[in-house]
Amino acid sequence: MQGHTTTANDSTLIKLFSGVSPVLVVLLLGIAAPIMEEIVFRGGIIGYLVENNALLAILISSFLFGIIHGPTNFISFGMYFFMGIILSVSYYKTKDLRVSISIHFLNNLFPAIAIAYGLI
Repeated sequence: MQGHTTTANDSTLIKLFSGVSPVLVVLLLGIAAPIMEEIVFRGGIIGYLVENNALLAILISSFLFGIIHGPTNFISFGMYFFMGIILSVSYYKTKDLRVSISIHFLNNLFPAIAIAYGLI
C-alpha cells in the first residue's frame, strides 16, 4: 500500500509470525492478545483507578495501550490511543470485560488473518 506506515508493533508481528501456522497466528493475535490486553488495560488499570477518577483512568489506560503498541509517529499513536478510548469507554459503561474483549477481537481479527496468510 502506498503511503502506508507500519508501526513497530506491526513490523515485529509480521516478522515474528512469518512461516508460522495461520491457525496459530489467528489464535494468538486474534483471540489471546485481545483477552490478555483487555484484562490488563481495562480490567486492571481502569478497574484499579476508576474509583478515584474515571476520566483519568480511561486516559491513562488508553495512553499506555497506545504506547505499548509501538507507534512510529503521532498518527499511529493516535490510532492506538483512540482504539484504547473506545475499548475503555465500552468497558467503563458496561462493567463487562466481554464487551471490550469482543470489540478488540473484531478489531484484531482481519489483520491477524492478513498476517497469517502473508497478505501484509
